[in-house]
Amino acid sequence: TIDVPPTLVSFAVAPGDVRRVNSGHLQAPFSTIVLLRPIGATGNTAPPSAAFNIVLTQLSPLIENQKVLSVRALGFGGIAEGLFLMGLGNRLGVQFEDSFDAEALFKPALGSFLVELAEPEDIGILLGESTTAYHWHLPGEHVELDDVQKAYEEKLEPVFPYRAPGPN
Repeated sequence: TIDVPPTLVSFAVAPGDVRRVNSGHLQAPFSTIVLLRPIGATGNTAPPSAAFNIVLTQLSPLIENQKVLSVRALGFGGIAEGLFLMGLGNRLGVQFEDSFDAEALFKPALGSFLVELAEPEDIGILLGESTTAYHWHLPGEHVELDDVQKAYEEKLEPVFPYRAPGPN
């Protein structure tokens, strides 16, 4: 017999050109990471539609011209959640700019996007660059992402064990 825990399955389909589809995971070390945030956005509610459309107008040509390596829409988890999830798959970290305010990491950011650029562009708020080291280096702080990943994965371990021993 198969024991399947209660599961919610959700998916969405949208037609589009596959050349305009980007990963949500950091793709390469030493690439520029910027934040595109709608003007007037508070982060706690949807941004004004006109401001959100401006952000999309900035992002779309970058994707069209293949200047974007990866992109992630942000929500209530803000920059911290977005960057952590972006770095998980390829185990890439972030070297933040010296001017970055660490308090901004945990503020909700509805309507904002984290964008990994192939080449530096004069757009958005420069956060820093991706690194081969699996950690975040912020002004005055250093965060090992192995510890964060372990805590993140252990949350669902009792329901979806993936560390269980296999058959001998």
